[in-house]
Amino acid sequence: MEHNHEMFAPDQTHLLRSARKISYAKKSTLEAMVNAGISISSAVSFMENEACVLENLGFVRKDAYDHLSRLRKYTKVENGDATTLIQYFISKANKETYFYWNVQLDDDDRMMNFFFRDYRCAVDYEYFGDVLSIDTTYKTNKYNLICAPFVGINHHMQNVLFGLVFMSDETESSFEWLFRTFLDSMNDKQSFQTNVKS
Repeated sequence: MEHNHEMFAPDQTHLLRSARKISYAKKSTLEAMVNAGISISSAVSFMENEACVLENLGFVRKDAYDHLSRLRKYTKVENGDATTLIQYFISKANKETYFYWNVQLDDDDRMMNFFFRDYRCAVDYEYFGDVLSIDTTYKTNKYNLICAPFVGINHHMQNVLFGLVFMSDETESSFEWLFRTFLDSMNDKQSFQTNVKS
């Protein structure tokens, strides 16, 4: 019923995470300046001066660094590799009727996450999908994407693979997309017990 902390002063509300957002126009400006060789710090300083007061900018320096960091990571996947991957998925799906794949794009149409599974994965899930484990701790691949296998145990107590996802982050929206995609790939059959390790 009572606040257990001091409230933010009105001139500091722009520092709250919920109040911060880099608009599309400001993202474009920031990216253009950095691509032109201007340091991130100088680019943000310029934008702060243009906004006159920090409250009008809409974001803080950390948001700019985070956005550009994500952008660099996505760009690596986007420069031909994303196209090659999608072409591979399409080719595989044309050859194997039950091959399933899906990708999630960000607001700028860059590939964030991708999931795939083959016929064997679907059959194994049908028989052994009572318990499902997903481990998001493996992250040592070339693009620093999170490699997260969907795994179960068969009747010989051996691991079986139900599908594989590569994720750029571990946000709530990414996990919502992931689990919705996984269920869709398995015709909405849910396992009785799910274990998520991150």
